[in-house]
Amino acid sequence: MHLNNIVDEKLKEVAALEDKVLSDLIATQIETRLQPFVDITKSFSKAEKDFMKNYFSNMLLDSYGNISQVARLAGITRKQATRLLKKLGLDASKYRKALKRPETVRQPLIEDACLDGIRKYGPVMNAKNESIHQYVAQISTDIAKNLPKDYVPYKLAKKEFKKSFVSAILHKTKDKRLAAKELGISLRSLYRLVEEFRLEEQVQTSALA
Repeated sequence: MHLNNIVDEKLKEVAALEDKVLSDLIATQIETRLQPFVDITKSFSKAEKDFMKNYFSNMLLDSYGNISQVARLAGITRKQATRLLKKLGLDASKYRKALKRPETVRQPLIEDACLDGIRKYGPVMNAKNESIHQYVAQISTDIAKNLPKDYVPYKLAKKEFKKSFVSAILHKTKDKRLAAKELGISLRSLYRLVEEFRLEEQVQTSALA
């Protein structure tokens, strides 16, 4: 089930509240906190490392530190997974020893996301949905238990990160030469990436010469 639908269902079930705008807003806040984040304030290599560290941390959490399970989720061999975890500074044994249920770790983040979504929606709340505050702890606990776990393969995750990073830099600079310089690649290489990731429309709409 999609996250938006899960949030919508829990609002109805726990708080007897039917508000699609609020549930979508809360779902967005949850995704922002839990999904790997593309940070263009860092260099590409540093941002990629942080992104992949978050990617594998989530898998380790859901697998209780089982490297073979992580490898299966990522679509790679156990040997590759072991090497990547070591490179990223992730110690699987810590996840095994902690034995913390994934939902227990994520619940505080989800609760904070729910509260943030409610705050953002606050100005248009009516008397009925203002009562949601008293149900936030229960709603966030239920969402944490029912979070969808659709992991994309490692290679696809890396590719999607690179596409998102290049796209964000192009949007930020609005100039291909500046974008290439910020990415630390040649203009020719940037053209190849634009073609590979099919970003031509973005280039055109951003008025990039």
